[in-house]
Amino acid sequence: MKRARKLRAVLMAIICAIAMFGLQAQAKAITSSQVVGTWDGEYTGAWGHTLVRRHLSFAISKCTSGGSFSGTVYVSECSGSSYQVNCSYYFSGTVDMSTGRFRAKPGAWKKKVSNFEKSYFSGTLNAGAKTLKGYRLDDFSDTRTTMPFSLKKVSSSSSKRLTFLTLNKTSLTLKKGSTYSLKYSYIPSELSGVKITWSSSKSSVAKVSSKGKITAVKPGTATITCKATYKGKSVRATCKVTVTSSSTVYYTKTGVTTNATTGRTISGATIYVRKGYNNKSGSYYKKCTSSSSGRFSVKLPKGQYTLQIKKSGYITTCFNIYVSGNDTSYSNHYSISKSMASGTYRVVLTWGSTPRDLDSHLSGPLSNGSRFHIYYVSKNAYNNGNTVANLDIDDTTSYGPETVTIKPSLTASGTYRYYVHDYTNKYYTSSNALAKSGAKVVVYKGSTQIATYKVPAKSGTLWHVFDIVNGSIKKVNTMSYASSQSAIG
Repeated sequence: MKRARKLRAVLMAIICAIAMFGLQAQAKAITSSQVVGTWDGEYTGAWGHTLVRRHLSFAISKCTSGGSFSGTVYVSECSGSSYQVNCSYYFSGTVDMSTGRFRAKPGAWKKKVSNFEKSYFSGTLNAGAKTLKGYRLDDFSDTRTTMPFSLKKVSSSSSKRLTFLTLNKTSLTLKKGSTYSLKYSYIPSELSGVKITWSSSKSSVAKVSSKGKITAVKPGTATITCKATYKGKSVRATCKVTVTSSSTVYYTKTGVTTNATTGRTISGATIYVRKGYNNKSGSYYKKCTSSSSGRFSVKLPKGQYTLQIKKSGYITTCFNIYVSGNDTSYSNHYSISKSMASGTYRVVLTWGSTPRDLDSHLSGPLSNGSRFHIYYVSKNAYNNGNTVANLDIDDTTSYGPETVTIKPSLTASGTYRYYVHDYTNKYYTSSNALAKSGAKVVVYKGSTQIATYKVPAKSGTLWHVFDIVNGSIKKVNTMSYASSQSAIG
């Protein structure tokens, strides 16, 4: 027995020694040179209500002995072995040289694209395995694990491997006989000996020279491809060219039709396009139909238009849009509501890719003299056992819809107040992200669209949109700052 106990003690000592050696080896393994370089792989990002696969690359150019680093992050759509950079921005962060804990926060944009946002990243760097794994976050207080990333170190410096190629245009409209010279850039830019070749999918429509100069030959569409090759590795970037025969230049406008109370896409909706704002009747300029995924696309000259969306069982809804260039991102969501009982209100909030999380807030009177307040914490309000208001859908991943339904007939008369709160930037007292969000609020009553509001171009994190006073809707449209959502209303 004594001998067995002695043997177990020796084994435990050996195990502890191995563990301690492993910790020491890990601590010694992480050096500045092992942090610097290109970390390449994929991550899961949000597109509206859908999580999608994207390509991610950290180009870490500097790292101190204490673990402070900086560099550039590149985000792109995955397309096999070819990638097109959607955005890039400078970042900085820290690595714990003992544990490998990795934290990176965004800095200034290097290349900004409207349907991407700057993100925080947190994870673990394993110097021995040359891996970097973790999660994309809205900020370091974000605890969600829905957007993982997994990267592998592919070079010890940023000059040994061709990673990305991008063009200054991804789509282009040209008149017949005109020309345009595309410009390219590759990452890392300091590589020498990169071979660039150009090709056109339809030279009879648009031909391209060996220098990237496009000539519009005849009306139609063609895809121009730029290919960069370095040491057997090739990456590609494309530009879709539309050639028109007239002096009028047409731009592509895209969108997605969604259900205001579920957030799901709506197929088979008819979109009538009329020239000018608030043009809701008479002949239309163009017409299209939403696809099985809710998407629609229409080509329009520069100018102001009204989109009128119709679908059986839904309230016909109009949106004012301004077309000044191509928009092929399908990032604009147009939510429509099903018909409701007379006297019932529905408020639908939609916005762009940033800020990520906008919240609807509604307060109103109760029969006992107090007021209810519904938002994501308390989604339903009751009066004498009846549901008088509810938050139908709370969106936290950009675009919306975020929808509130109100039944004033079941509660006391008085004033109802509706607000939009920028939850993402609630602690920033100089933020103008809400003003730049493209947020719009559509209000329905019964089976009619009665009001539409666009966020004002003023700084603030709280938008007081409108009040309903004894059955009449009153525009407020003011901006202020608020960090405590519970105090709104």
